[in-house]
Amino acid sequence: MRGTKTLAFLTAMVSCMTCTAAVHADEDDKQLTASLGLASSDLSVQSWEKDIVIDEGINSVTFLPPDDSKGETTVINGIGMLVIDIKDSYFEEGAITIDSITVDGKELEFDESAMIFGANTGADNSDYRIELFSCFGKTKDTKPFDAAKVTVNENVTVTFTVSKPSPDKRLKAVTGNVVEAVNSKSPKPLTDYKVEISTVEIFDDEVTSDEETTAEETSTDTETTEAETTADEDSSAETPTDEGSTAQESTGDEEVFEFGELIRSVDAAFAPACTVDGDVFTAKLKRGIYDFTISKEGYAARVIKGVTIDTDLAPDALRDIDLRAYGDVNGNGVRNVTDISIVAAYVKKVKNFTDDYQYSVADVTHDDTVNVTDISAIAGDVKGIKEII
Repeated sequence: MRGTKTLAFLTAMVSCMTCTAAVHADEDDKQLTASLGLASSDLSVQSWEKDIVIDEGINSVTFLPPDDSKGETTVINGIGMLVIDIKDSYFEEGAITIDSITVDGKELEFDESAMIFGANTGADNSDYRIELFSCFGKTKDTKPFDAAKVTVNENVTVTFTVSKPSPDKRLKAVTGNVVEAVNSKSPKPLTDYKVEISTVEIFDDEVTSDEETTAEETSTDTETTEAETTADEDSSAETPTDEGSTAQESTGDEEVFEFGELIRSVDAAFAPACTVDGDVFTAKLKRGIYDFTISKEGYAARVIKGVTIDTDLAPDALRDIDLRAYGDVNGNGVRNVTDISIVAAYVKKVKNFTDDYQYSVADVTHDDTVNVTDISAIAGDVKGIKEII
């Protein structure tokens, strides 16, 4: 049933509502465009309006539900989606604030901290989504307002303030957090850990075929000329021609792949920067795929491979990362006889570990092998004879 509703929503986006945008900003400021999405909770009433001009400063957009077959305004019983997608942009945290939401002229109370800024749009693009609510997004659980109880008879108006977009929209502030004792009744935030990030692929928004491309050719001594090449159906603009002249310039340190309208490459020169503040870490990353290694002294390092960084600035893979102290095999925050039993069952080949990370946590002697020596070490810690380090 849900799949049917999802398909209905996607296919009906073309039925647009009337939407007005009031912009208050200096004339010289850079203008941006946005798409607005509104849907009822059962997705039977839905609207999508594109190319709404917004700008720095205060913006106000009004969603008007579509008319029914009799020319009367359709009543929306419960909101299933209310989103604003700013085209090809990226904003630092706090650069956009929601000032007010009114439904039929009445103020709607909401929790801005529960809204998702930079949410996943579900498309491979550089748009910046303000997810006020979406039954398909994370706000379904965070609940900025009680969307199911909102009835729209006339309109929904959202007023928000926009600061300047990031000068380099390709560098995005991606966040994650680390916890311990994840399998206890009270998981705890973990601090003083380290984050290492390695780049797998970088996504670049560049046309790969059937478009005019240019390449720079460097001559000897001081002369530098620009050569313009045109790709046609019988030629490949993506593949190298002569040494030093390619459709996608290469430094020798990167391998380039063709992927639809994106160029994917391994950028050896890009060094991701990451800071840790309490249990939360923030990394400045380009769109791409990365491997994250989380480590702390006395804890088994956890490697999270293949994390895609796109429009979602808080990927699920980086939320509540479970880091365990050596010997705490079941992840409840303490070493006890249960951990001894789990490791003993593995060594005796009675029951395997649930995942590779349990193996790492059980290897308390750090010799890349789990055996009776590890069982003895955990038992010694539990009995207070010798602490695991």
